[in-house]
This record gives sequence, C-alpha cells and structure tokens, in this order.
Amino acid sequence: MNGANYSLLVVLIVLAALAGVAAFYYFGLPRGDTEFLVPPPPPALPPPPVYPEPSGEAPPVSGELTVSLETQLGSSVSAFGVTIMPLQIIEDSRCPVDVTCIQEGTVRVRARVVSGTGESDTVFRLGYPVTTEAEQVELIYVQPEPHSSRPLIAPSEYRLWFKISKRQSLGGPTAK
Repeated sequence: MNGANYSLLVVLIVLAALAGVAAFYYFGLPRGDTEFLVPPPPPALPPPPVYPEPSGEAPPVSGELTVSLETQLGSSVSAFGVTIMPLQIIEDSRCPVDVTCIQEGTVRVRARVVSGTGESDTVFRLGYPVTTEAEQVELIYVQPEPHSSRPLIAPSEYRLWFKISKRQSLGGPTAK
C-alpha cells in the first residue's frame, strides 16, 4: 500500500468516526429506557359492519332508496334495476389488521355493471362511489381482512359488499 492510499484510508476512517459521533450527538443515546425496542400494541379495531345474508336480489323496500348487497367474484347481485358482477380483484393493498401501517391501502375491483343505461366494466375503489344517471354504486366493505401471517387471499375467498342508492331527481314537487 503506497503513501497516498494509506492517507486516503486514514482520512476515510476519521470521517466515519466523526459521522458516528455527530449521529450520537444529534440522536442521543438511550438512557436506560428500552420502550423504543418494543412496538406499541395496535389500536383496537372496530367490529366489522353486519350486513344481511346474500340473496342475490334485493328485497322490495318501501320508502328506502339504498340497499347493501353482498356478493363474490363471478356472482351477481341486483337492486333498483342495477346488476353488479365482480370479475377481478385488481388491487388489495389494505394494511394487515395485526400491523400498524402509515398508509391505509385500498381494494380495487373490476365489475360488470348492467343498468338501464347499458352495460359496462367499471373499476370500484373501496369507499369511492360511482355515479350513473339514476344510481350511485359504492364498494363499501371487503372480507376477509388481510393478516401478516397470511399475506395472500385467494380470489374465491373474497366477499364484497356494494351499496346501491337510487338517486332522487333534482326537481321537487311543483308548486301550484
């Protein structure tokens, strides 16, 4: 090893030592408090919503303009003249229930929607309504919830809850 390489090595070692001292000065040393080594327990999760058992077709409802229906991939449900058939889970990036995440994640589902205005393939994102001329359709709940010990959910295991709301006309009763 020649003199220039040896000098460069010494300078690098001194710089690394100074960086270490600066890091300890900036971040500080633990002072007997070891709580930082144990992650806090995750917050208690609210119980999942309870929805009625699936029947495929919404029961006739008097006075109500909203209904929630449960289905799975390849099966259709109908209400208010709207039929929804989920075809594919495009994304399931939800945070596992036994992990604390900095981002919530979401679920995106491709579904065939048939209504009075025609038929289309629509991508639903959990919690974001899709509005047509006469209805509003929203993916409101997805089971099972992911767990860190079981990262992949088989497509046949998914249960999807959709909320279908009949939109009311903008014009109210006419005054005479």
